[in-house]
Amino acid sequence: MNQHLYGWETFEDSQSLTFTEKFKAHVEWGGGVGALYGLFRADPWSKVNFGNGVRAQDSWRVANKVQEYVMAHSRWGIPALIVEECPHGHQGLEGISYPTNIGRGNMFNTRLMQQSSHLMAQELALVSTLDLVKDPRWGRSEECFGEDPILAARMSEAVVAGFQGDLIQSDVAFLDQPAKPRTTDAIGVVLKHCIAQGEALGGHNSGTVTIGQREFSDVYEPLLSSVKNAAGVMAAYNDVDGVPCHINQPLLTQDLRDVNGFQGIVMADGVALDRLSGIFETQPEAAAAALNAGVDLSLWDQTFLTLDQAIENGLVDEAALDNAAGRVLALKFLLGLFEQPYVQAPNAQLTALLEKSDALNLQVARESMTLVKNNGLLPIRNQPQKIAVIGPNADELYNLLGDYTAAQSSARQAQTIYQAIQEMFPESEVVYALGCEVRNSIHQEEAIAKVVELARDADLIIPVLGGSSARNFDMAFLSNGAVSSKGINMDSGENVDVASLSLGGLTRSAAQAIESTRQANCMCHGARPAIRFNTGK
Repeated sequence: MNQHLYGWETFEDSQSLTFTEKFKAHVEWGGGVGALYGLFRADPWSKVNFGNGVRAQDSWRVANKVQEYVMAHSRWGIPALIVEECPHGHQGLEGISYPTNIGRGNMFNTRLMQQSSHLMAQELALVSTLDLVKDPRWGRSEECFGEDPILAARMSEAVVAGFQGDLIQSDVAFLDQPAKPRTTDAIGVVLKHCIAQGEALGGHNSGTVTIGQREFSDVYEPLLSSVKNAAGVMAAYNDVDGVPCHINQPLLTQDLRDVNGFQGIVMADGVALDRLSGIFETQPEAAAAALNAGVDLSLWDQTFLTLDQAIENGLVDEAALDNAAGRVLALKFLLGLFEQPYVQAPNAQLTALLEKSDALNLQVARESMTLVKNNGLLPIRNQPQKIAVIGPNADELYNLLGDYTAAQSSARQAQTIYQAIQEMFPESEVVYALGCEVRNSIHQEEAIAKVVELARDADLIIPVLGGSSARNFDMAFLSNGAVSSKGINMDSGENVDVASLSLGGLTRSAAQAIESTRQANCMCHGARPAIRFNTGK
């Protein structure tokens, strides 16, 4: 039930694979580790990149070394769950970054969703499927498939089928599920978040949700039903009618388990249990409330580490602890960790997998796009002409990939819209201008003036505008990984909510300058068309 460490703090460096004193002390304190989140996570929060991180081809060695150490220091030789973030692809080095859910929801293709999920295999993955876009000012809207609960439910089922196959049988009690031989293409998936995060008042992340029982039944019961065969669900930060989801027993036990037949584990969100300090006077009281409500596995918090005190003080029955621990152990048996705790070297299989994933990702991206209108301009012809590609998202890959994106290789970062247009139209002169930054309103006039100059004699103008949830390594983060200092090119993502849906910074002024230039070109030189790419949420 212990998932307290950040996985990237396990090693001094990725080359020597020397364990940190912090990791060794924690294993000694707990007599093992229940689960370890983010062993391979690479992003600005973890400060892991290609210089210091674990490459995909080495991940099996790292996982095996962790398991060996944990089991050797566990009284019963119990292996750890290796838990990885997988919101739109594995958030590790060389992981394939698929379109965000708000894009994939556009394809309405559960078969393709299942196929892509099947290619994201790790031991236990966290995937956003249960949130709905009810207020698009909410920064995490990109993690949702849309506002329709039936669509989200079908996509959730496709994700479970893709990750797990027939891992869990709904007609067999969880503790009686037959253990499956461990494979590299069937893993447990934890769906998040339970429930109603997108309903928060004012689009404020982790805010309060006021929703009636009839609306809750109509909108969220289909989603709760869709998770019944998942290995786990993650509770949401928000409250529902004043009751935080992490201590909501009617939600996590009665509705989720008794009514909808869910059998897996309930995982707390990052440091969410520590946030209960505003409700309870002591951490043992909060830990007892969460355990009684149905939380089985914590994440990074201090609160669940005080469960021993909660039991000693009579705040919770030891039977509740046994039930939760039993579910975590049952999942480990089900995943084959006791019989096969170690993984084999992938060798050439990894290269083949990445190539296959790349090809499928291209299909997913194509089906995720929405063409609003075509006045006969598309497809663009490869001919002698001047093409002006303009906008903050035109030549910056991270602006296009969404929040919770792994560090990308230099080769990947070169695959921008501007670079792609250059490659596809070699007979054309393709030029680029930033136009303006996504959020910044200061000192942007010179950049906008350059847009006018660049577009003045262009035969084709392609503005690439919209929002971005790009993180960078200069940002500051909260203890749960959410951004605490927004960058000039970030207007969405976790903890980045907005008050208005208008284009940020001086983007509107840049768009108006482009349009004015286009109209002037039309009057002086004949038709000068424009294509507009709107990116972000």
